[in-house]
Amino acid sequence: MLFRTTSPLFTLSFFTLSFAINAATPVPECANAQRFLEGKLAFWQPRMELQTWKISVVMTRARDLRPRTLGNIHWDRHTNTATIRVLDAADYKLACPAMLADMEFTLVHELVHLEISSLPRSSASRGEEERAVNRITHALLLEEPPPDTHPAVAALP
Repeated sequence: MLFRTTSPLFTLSFFTLSFAINAATPVPECANAQRFLEGKLAFWQPRMELQTWKISVVMTRARDLRPRTLGNIHWDRHTNTATIRVLDAADYKLACPAMLADMEFTLVHELVHLEISSLPRSSASRGEEERAVNRITHALLLEEPPPDTHPAVAALP
């Protein structure tokens, strides 16, 4: 049954109260971004056929990453181990759903770097590699690439 009131003030108050309650209700994934990332790693690692690697993902504060970066990867081909560092949730300026999507993008981006790590690299090809990794990551996530700067990078100090 639909309840109708003639008071616009009541309707506005009810809407405001509902919005405040919904805004204050945390999204479960946002409460534990580390667990979210571990779940995404469990999905993407076999999808990208990287099961021979022992990969860990850790949240990292912005001060421990290079300026204007959202993550990185360090790997050891001799032991087939890799550590992916992703910007900590505390340093994001995006709303929760956008933050989680960005964290997944960073995770997949770094996995693509791992996938192509056996290819020859040079400092001269580094910029082209980053652009290619970004395009591949967008394709894997079925996203349209941003026209200019990634929103999370643009929000970094």
